[in-house]
Amino acid sequence: MRNALADYVRKLPVDLRTYILPFIYGLFGGLAAVAFQKLASILFSMLWEKPSQQMPPGTFALFSLATILAASIIAGLILTFVSREAAGSGIPQAKVAFWRDFGFMPARVVIAKFFAGAISIGGGCSLGREGPTVHIAGALASNIAGWLGVAKQGRRPGPLQGWPRHSIHRCRPSPLSLRRSSKTSITGVTWPRC
Repeated sequence: MRNALADYVRKLPVDLRTYILPFIYGLFGGLAAVAFQKLASILFSMLWEKPSQQMPPGTFALFSLATILAASIIAGLILTFVSREAAGSGIPQAKVAFWRDFGFMPARVVIAKFFAGAISIGGGCSLGREGPTVHIAGALASNIAGWLGVAKQGRRPGPLQGWPRHSIHRCRPSPLSLRRSSKTSITGVTWPRC
């Protein structure tokens, strides 16, 4: 199946691949971002909102301490045994992978960051949503590129053949997307400037 998909993508005209591949990466990255946000919200509701309404203040204080402790231990175990590369806030790790290893990140990074991040955020640990979302979407796009037959060296694009030297075939976030990303991570995907 994987080879058939890669062969099909290779048969597409180069101009069409230029538009279809980033669309596929963005689609799956956006879906992963929404799923990550949803899981973190569900966990937060189960572990914080409902207990805060149902428990007396003293009991809730002890419960909240136990919740943060349990979430931290579970996330630490996931990062230790599934993928140590998933540790950290997310954006610096994605940048390092982009420049050091042509954007390649193993699939286990997606799984570990998704669940460890959602458990940490939903469990009340102080962690932002944007960094893990960028890391998850970047690692997922890296793996999808590999499944579609894109070599590691082709995952960090440079200037296109026949284009002016100053034109770089790489979408970059617009200032608007960076400002809006503090409200929702998906706007960074939906407001790119090429």
